[in-house]
Amino acid sequence: MSVRRWFLYFILLFPVFVFAEGTRTIAILFDVSKSIPPNQFQQAKEAVAQTIQQGAPGETISIYAFGDSLRKVDPADLRNLQAVESNTMMFDALYDVARELAETKADRKAIWIISDGIDTKSVTVLEDAVAFANQNGISVYGVGVGKVNRKSLERIVRLTGGKLVEENEPDWLGQLQTAVGTQKEVTKKEPPVEARSGTPVTTAPAVVAPPVSRPVEQKKPFPYFWVAAFVVAGALLGAILFVISRSFRDERRICPTCGKRLEAYQTICPDCTGADTKQTRKPKVGGEDTNPLEPGEEELIPVELLEKKPMSEEDLSKTYVLLLTPMLVVRKGKNLGQTFSLNRAFPVSMGRSRVNEIHLDDVTVSGQHCRIIPEDGKNVLYDLGSTNGTYVNDKRVNKAVLKEGDTIKVGETQFLYKVEQHRN
Repeated sequence: MSVRRWFLYFILLFPVFVFAEGTRTIAILFDVSKSIPPNQFQQAKEAVAQTIQQGAPGETISIYAFGDSLRKVDPADLRNLQAVESNTMMFDALYDVARELAETKADRKAIWIISDGIDTKSVTVLEDAVAFANQNGISVYGVGVGKVNRKSLERIVRLTGGKLVEENEPDWLGQLQTAVGTQKEVTKKEPPVEARSGTPVTTAPAVVAPPVSRPVEQKKPFPYFWVAAFVVAGALLGAILFVISRSFRDERRICPTCGKRLEAYQTICPDCTGADTKQTRKPKVGGEDTNPLEPGEEELIPVELLEKKPMSEEDLSKTYVLLLTPMLVVRKGKNLGQTFSLNRAFPVSMGRSRVNEIHLDDVTVSGQHCRIIPEDGKNVLYDLGSTNGTYVNDKRVNKAVLKEGDTIKVGETQFLYKVEQHRN
């Protein structure tokens, strides 16, 4: 072959070697859940079909659908794809498709996610899928359709170097294709080099930075003045409290008549009132009253009998306070005879779920059936939108102020509302 022909081949093939973009693999993921509006879903399918027809040389495009599960879709069946599934597994789909792209030999790898960004079924978390995509040089691009959860989609594309567009934006497909066209090649990551036995490993000498001269900080003087002021103020406050306590302790009660000091339990001087105490009636003899009262005459009772006698601390400690406690007593149902005390300060819920304070093992009772709330000293019953309703005195209620003796019916369980006294 002559030199002229070699030179001609070189001129013809030079642009190919210089300007070729290499191979690219794109995986397009369609969200086929019911949350995607049908008209926007149809527009997205038409845009993807146009992208496949205008595919550049060396570009491979594959289509996937994710909803209740992930499946690959043949481009010929794209027109029959419908958004009718109940759940969305976006993170699982992203992770599984990224694993398939990681095994390809393309120079550039990208994933398009056409979704509203709402995930309801995935086991994989967003961080796992993003970390795997970054490890294998895969960029993720988002196309928001419907009522878009921008926080979820934008986080994915930012962490993987992609771009987020919304279908209602003008020329969104052109923006997406431009962003994909400027994607960088996948960086080939070399495995870490292990040091072999007998082979010295050379390391660069450490560069020691010169010491930085810092100004010497002067220590602040200890605030002796404020400490002394605090001590003096505390001493004055203690003295004032001591004088006040002594004034209460030394309070003396003196009889104004004889000047005798009275004890704490005495209200009237016994010496001065003893002489004034008269008995206007003679005691009964043989059960008969021998000295009846004259008209207008009153019977006087000795004052000593009305005075309180001194009591010891032991006697005082035996006095109990009676408290009123509202209670629910099961009169009908599985827990027949069981009693539940109601809290006087906090609400009490009842239902089939174990999160309730009163748990009822009754299939006719809702998970959270009703709640009793203390309001202004009374207990008010609220129905929490239960399936079978709440009845007070055989009447279905949404709200009722409970009174002594009311019957409450919850499912197949009947309660009696009562208030009991108990010692505190």
